[in-house]
Amino acid sequence: MKNLDLAQHYMDAKTQLDAAYNSAIEPNGLAKAREFAENAIAQATELLISIDTEIASERHSETPNLDAVLEKYNKVVSVTLTPGDCNDWEIAIIAMNEMYKLPVNHTPTLAVGEDAALRLKKFITTLLKEIDEGDLIKDDLERDDEEMLSDEEITKKQLGILTDLADWFADIIVYCMSEARKFGIPLDKVMQCVMGSNFTKLGADGKPIYDENGKFLKGPNFVPPEAAIKELLR
Repeated sequence: MKNLDLAQHYMDAKTQLDAAYNSAIEPNGLAKAREFAENAIAQATELLISIDTEIASERHSETPNLDAVLEKYNKVVSVTLTPGDCNDWEIAIIAMNEMYKLPVNHTPTLAVGEDAALRLKKFITTLLKEIDEGDLIKDDLERDDEEMLSDEEITKKQLGILTDLADWFADIIVYCMSEARKFGIPLDKVMQCVMGSNFTKLGADGKPIYDENGKFLKGPNFVPPEAAIKELLR
């Protein structure tokens, strides 16, 4: 069992506990708080089952390592993730924010440890600097020197550019997911809302409509994602 299995149950339980607390301090919110608390108990039970399963597995292994299992649980993933573990991006982003002492919220909020407008301004500055790095990659693509290169050098150059592109795309996504988590926005679920909306953009003839940059435009049957996002964040 991966330590992410333990982390998932922990984060689910913590999310429900946070929601229970937030509801309990609201007027007439005790009934809702009790519901969230019951959900937290259920998730905590799943966590205990996962731990017991891991303990049983360790006891039957040739090299029992129960202390290592419990150490991973007690650290709540924050310092135990490795690149191979990062297949659940929400958990990985939460772990990264916690590791670097960045805000983590599990319910939507504008309370991000500083003025929300200032926080957003800082993020925009950071994101623009990152986007500007794309110009360097564009310059490499526009550099017309392949006639002077051997096939091996061309292949090496193209792989380098693709690597830079992949890293650049990923950095932008990570910046956005990290920032969204500060505001308690589950960006992976928001993406589902947006993607569902994107599939309604076809033209009346069922064909895509493009602008001059290749962006597909909204057709007559377009359904905006805002209503679904609002319901998600409610």
